[in-house]
Amino acid sequence: MNINLDGMYLPDIFRQHSILFSIFFYLSICKCIVIYYSDSYVHSKLGDPAWIPAKDRCRLCEEAIQHEGPGLSSWIAVSRGECEWEDGFIDFDAVTENFRDFLNSTLVGAGTLFKYPLRVVYVCGLDHYNKCSHVENIEKQKNMSSAIVYRTGCNEQQISRSSKTSGIIYIPLIKERSKLVDVSSTEIRQYFQNPGGNKTNIDRSIYPNVRKYMSEKYRKK
Repeated sequence: MNINLDGMYLPDIFRQHSILFSIFFYLSICKCIVIYYSDSYVHSKLGDPAWIPAKDRCRLCEEAIQHEGPGLSSWIAVSRGECEWEDGFIDFDAVTENFRDFLNSTLVGAGTLFKYPLRVVYVCGLDHYNKCSHVENIEKQKNMSSAIVYRTGCNEQQISRSSKTSGIIYIPLIKERSKLVDVSSTEIRQYFQNPGGNKTNIDRSIYPNVRKYMSEKYRKK
């Protein structure tokens, strides 16, 4: 469910969690950039049958954003920076540090927008946090922090300890858990490879343009 707060498109989850609201408010001003992995990384990970070229992934995301209407397309966009990067995989921690430096050198100081330094918050799912130790290192950097969002089926032991002993922010989504629908990209691919069966949760999680693209892709196999 989405609500409109003073003319601002605002998902319920942002309204209920103050840290996410702060992130949303900042993004509504600066415009969020979605970065997609390079072809070489995705191709090597998935192989030919499941691989979707970067140009198609970017286009599908742009069409999905437009499908949501101006409430979303006015503040979120797709960047082709990473998929066009010729030197391979881009580390998220280095990108976050560079983003912090760019914002503070551009927006903070005499004659600029802000008087005090901005803190950049790296937001990721609990599954990513559990697999990648670098997320905790972000918290140790100046003017940087991490916010971890609960994901169905992921172990919470590590984040429970870290959120008590460090500045890492954990959004456990306690009230939302009974309504969460968790669908992975693997499940979506399998859905189109074997379309039979009752998979309502997957079907309603797919944008029309993605459904059309994937149907045509696997129809050719």
